[in-house]
Amino acid sequence: MKPNCASVGLVLREQGMAATEDQDRVLRVDRQFSSFTAWNLDKPPSADDKINKTLQWLALAKALHRPVDEDSSSQRSVTGK
Repeated sequence: MKPNCASVGLVLREQGMAATEDQDRVLRVDRQFSSFTAWNLDKPPSADDKINKTLQWLALAKALHRPVDEDSSSQRSVTGK
């Protein structure tokens, strides 16, 4: 699978173990990836799979957080200007 947004997956590795629960854990990037294989053992892949819904959410979140162009006509219709 390749996410439809410009995301990069990260494999993180913990640097040592925290001695207590109150100590911060230190994670470092070990590898990066831009695509992966997802499969179900008992049924064919579908749009209802949790991984597909997660990838859809990433694209939606990117759209929601994109800067708004104040000169766009869609923005004027929302603000009533």
